Amino acid sequence: LVPTASFFGLNDEQLNGISFRSDESGVLSGVLAGKGNYFCSSEKEAENAFPYLKGIMRLKSLVAVNVLRSDKSSMGIFVAANKEGGDFEKEDMKLLELVADRISGTLENKKLDEMLQKNLNDLTILKEISENISCNPDPLKISASLLGIVKKAFASDIEVLFAYEEKNNILKPMPRDGDGASFGSVSAGDKDNIAAAVFNAGEPFLTKNAEDDVRVAKGWTDVLPFRSFMLIPLKTERSTTGVLLIGKRGYNGFNSENLKLAVHLSRQAAVIMENANLY
Repeated sequence: LVPTASFFGLNDEQLNGISFRSDESGVLSGVLAGKGNYFCSSEKEAENAFPYLKGIMRLKSLVAVNVLRSDKSSMGIFVAANKEGGDFEKEDMKLLELVADRISGTLENKKLDEMLQKNLNDLTILKEISENISCNPDPLKISASLLGIVKKAFASDIEVLFAYEEKNNILKPMPRDGDGASFGSVSAGDKDNIAAAVFNAGEPFLTKNAEDDVRVAKGWTDVLPFRSFMLIPLKTERSTTGVLLIGKRGYNGFNSENLKLAVHLSRQAAVIMENANLY
């Protein structure tokens, strides 16, 4: 449980880094589990419900209400407490349940708006790929356009497109100025190379810490100081034509949502590149 301001009078700066485990309190874990909202009107009961504040603040009475999403899963807990003055009444509980419901609706609408905005941004990126490279039959220009769009979409530090060369059974980086030129070709049959593994399995790969990831050969992080990266196969219905590498110098540079977008992007690019090669 991560408190938000104003938490018993603390401001945002004072809240920085504060969090609680819900299982430290049987009362709060019960509320989260849907066993009913909590109401107490004695200092001892309030202290048992909120042991985090023991020795810091005395509470006279307390109400804890489960904040539910529309699907009835828990979003968090809304807590109101009196340090002095009159006790809460049961009627107060009903009012606070209405407040919690309003909080839930507001937060869900905000989350929905953020998701819609992200989806719109993702669709804009995919549309940009189509508009920039679908009418160009030159694989080198397609590669350059694709990598430029990838850099813009992910704010990445390195982007490399490995094209499969069937004659030599290798994954060869497409010519490009910059960091990508530092990579050599990779044997598609190299069982110890993660790019070859992604190519052969046809499944995307994400690491947030390449240095400590046993799946990543040390040679990769020796070439360039990038610590997190994604590898996505360029797949069409007929074949896998290559692998796209997207990397960042820092740790934890990408998440599962980034990987999903990269997969969509790579599928579209793979079809366009295959058509260019056929042309």
